[in-house]
Amino acid sequence: MIMRKQKADYILENSGLVTELSRFGKVHVVGSARTGLMSSNDIDIYVDNSAMSIDHLYEFTSYILRTFRPTWYEAKEEMNREGKLVYFHGFEAVIASEKWNFDIWFFDRDTINEAEALCERIEREINEYPAKKNAVMEIKNALITKGLYSFDKYTGMDVYKAVLDMNIMSFDAFLEKFCK
Repeated sequence: MIMRKQKADYILENSGLVTELSRFGKVHVVGSARTGLMSSNDIDIYVDNSAMSIDHLYEFTSYILRTFRPTWYEAKEEMNREGKLVYFHGFEAVIASEKWNFDIWFFDRDTINEAEALCERIEREINEYPAKKNAVMEIKNALITKGLYSFDKYTGMDVYKAVLDMNIMSFDAFLEKFCK
C-alpha cells in the first residue's frame, strides 16, 4: 500500500506544480506534506512572494485550471494581519481517483522562515520522541473521524501545539484542554 506522503511526493514531482511555482519564487513544501504527519490528502506550499504580482496570480490561475481541473478553486491577493501583501491559491482536485486539497501561499521570506523552523522542530521532536508522532496522528485522525478537523474548528497547528508544547498525548486530553 502506498503511503499518503509518498502519494503527495509523487504528485509534487510529476504534476509540474513545483516547476511552475518555481517560476515565481522559491518553493517550500510545509506542514504535514513535509513532516510526513499526513492524516488527509492535503498539501501546503509556501512560495517567496518577492516576484509575485496580480498578473502572475492570473497566470498561475490559468495553469491550475488547465492542469488540475479543480472541483473547487480560490485565488486572491490580500493584506494579512501584519499588513503584508500575500497571495493565495487554494483548490481541490481529483488525482488518481482521490480528492486532494492544495493550499499555496505566496509569503514574505520571514513568514516562510518561521514555517520552515516549525517544520524542522516538528521533524526533530517526532524523530526523537516517536510517542509524539503517534499522539499527533491519533489526535488528527480522531478529529477527522468526528468532523472536527478544519480551519474553523481544530487545525494541525492546534494539535502540534498541544503535543509539542503541552505534552498532551491523547485525543481525550486534547478535547479536555481545547474544548471549542
